[in-house]
Amino acid sequence: MPPDLVLHTDKDVTGVAQLLHPARPGLLDLADRPDLREVARG
Repeated sequence: MPPDLVLHTDKDVTGVAQLLHPARPGLLDLADRPDLREVARG
């Protein structure tokens, strides 16, 4: 199993494993691309 990545959000610090625990898909925008955020918003 790969290591859990620590993520710093606007609200707190969490990990990828915590975010994916409910078995819902997630999009990690590590490049800070506004176009991806707009697509994911919908």
